[in-house]
Amino acid sequence: LQLQAFLTSFTVCSLSIVAMLSELRRRNDALRLRERAIESLGEGVVIADTRLPDMPVIYVNPSFERLTGYASDEMVGRNCRVLQGTDREQDDLKVLRQALQRGEPARAVVRNYRKNGQLFLNDLTLTPVRDEQGTRDRPHDLTPASWPPRRTPTRMER
Repeated sequence: LQLQAFLTSFTVCSLSIVAMLSELRRRNDALRLRERAIESLGEGVVIADTRLPDMPVIYVNPSFERLTGYASDEMVGRNCRVLQGTDREQDDLKVLRQALQRGEPARAVVRNYRKNGQLFLNDLTLTPVRDEQGTRDRPHDLTPASWPPRRTPTRMER
C-alpha cells in the first residue's frame, strides 16, 4: 500500500515536471522568436537602462550597427549622446530629456553623427517599457528607437 502511494505521488510529480518543462520550452521559443524579430528589423533598435547613472546602452541590434557604424560592443555601456558629437544644443533633445524624466513616450528628429563623422537625421521614437500592470517596469525604462537616415539635411539644419 505504501509503495502504491509512493508510485502515485511520483507519477503526479513527474507529470507536473513534464508540464513545467513544456511551458518553459514554449516560453523560451517565444522569446527566441522575439529576439530574431528584433535582430531582423530594418530600423535600428537601442535599449538603455534608465535605472543606472548616465542611462547606458544595454543592447543594439544589427541595423543600428549598420546605420551608425558603431558595433554593439562599442555602444554597450555608453550613453547614446555619443551619436550627437558636440552638437548637443538641439531643441528636440530637450523634448527627449523631458520625456525621459516623466517616463513618457516621445518622438523627435535629431542630428546625429555616424562613427565616421557623417551627419544623419535621426527620426527616433522613445518608448518606455511597462510591466504587466501597465506601470513603468523601471524608473523611466527605455528605448527601442529607430535610427534610419531619412534625407540629407538642408543647409539651415547643418
